[in-house]
Amino acid sequence: MQLFLHLKNIMHIVIIIKRCINMNKKYKILYIVSTLKRSGPTNQLYGIISNLDRNKFEPYILTLSPEEHDTRIEEFTKLKLNIYSLNLSRIKMVFSGKKLLLEYVNEIRPDIIHTSGIRADFYVHKYLNEYLHCNTLHNYPYEDYIMTYGNIKGFIIATTHMKILREMKYPIACSKSITEKIFNNHGFKIEYVQNGVDEKQYRICTFTEKNVLRKKLNIDVHKIVIISSGNLSERKDPITLLRAFNQADLKSKAQLLVLGDGPLEKECKEFENNSIKLIGRVENVHEYLMASDIFVSASKAEGLPMAVLEAIASGLYVILSNIDSHIEVLEKDHNIGEIFKVEDVNQLTEILNNICNIDLKTKAMQIRNVFEKYFTAKIMSQSYQRIYERILLQSLKI
Repeated sequence: MQLFLHLKNIMHIVIIIKRCINMNKKYKILYIVSTLKRSGPTNQLYGIISNLDRNKFEPYILTLSPEEHDTRIEEFTKLKLNIYSLNLSRIKMVFSGKKLLLEYVNEIRPDIIHTSGIRADFYVHKYLNEYLHCNTLHNYPYEDYIMTYGNIKGFIIATTHMKILREMKYPIACSKSITEKIFNNHGFKIEYVQNGVDEKQYRICTFTEKNVLRKKLNIDVHKIVIISSGNLSERKDPITLLRAFNQADLKSKAQLLVLGDGPLEKECKEFENNSIKLIGRVENVHEYLMASDIFVSASKAEGLPMAVLEAIASGLYVILSNIDSHIEVLEKDHNIGEIFKVEDVNQLTEILNNICNIDLKTKAMQIRNVFEKYFTAKIMSQSYQRIYERILLQSLKI
């Protein structure tokens, strides 16, 4: 019995020594994504890597497809990390991607692979099971994919993704609301790390700075500026906002800016007038936010929307549809904004008519404080790093 206890103590000492040795080395984290196209998931990835502890982790990026014109690859390059690409179209990836993917990954030999998006999730889960693998789920599949791809195709894609998530050992969602939907509807648990955005790029500006920006961007310096940003799609539902603004008695008091492009762009343009400006897709979203006063999102489904987090980082009062992810943000402090029912034009109109009664200047700092407490990129990155460390420790064996 004493011999057994002695051996057991020796085994515990060996485990502790092994962990200490291993945790003093730099661990390779390979991020696999479709592309580095300017988007919410790409911005989230940038936030993770730019705040990564380089004494502990060595980041790599592998993209599956060629970059398009609207890419952040140059900004990622400045972070001083290795970026590789398979440079395969979606079709070529299906037929010849496996061999090339294995070659790149086996050359890097990462300690953890972190994927983002269904394509990356699928290929790593299918071909690279011997590696430790976590992901970021940016949506609830049965909402997002069906709205994006239609009922039949969307359902098939959602079911495929859900099967992968169920079989993964370390799935991670970008919001609490996603984890709750998956558990309530599908009976399995995944953890979550709430999205965060760059606290330096998105900030409150002074009155003088705001006026300078407004003149630069050709925005009325005398009106309350309401802004919305994102893809002009059915899921984002810009039409509800445009109709509500048109109904509201705001023509002489406010100006509406709509940033983004997408399938509903032509329909949205029909609403353009002196008080409604469709700006299109821009790279300087942060400047438009700093030049604005109020942010509106009428989305029907979201993960944890980066656009909303960017708005509160900029000190903007937020008016949001009553989807779970929007409520999740406002639960931190109900004074930073208000809620309206999805697609309810009349309720949104009523809220917009009352915006002149809001002390936006006083609210701005309160809103920024909520952001700094909960939604910075640094907080998000640190949460992922703790998960990486836990995964690595759990993987250690004698």
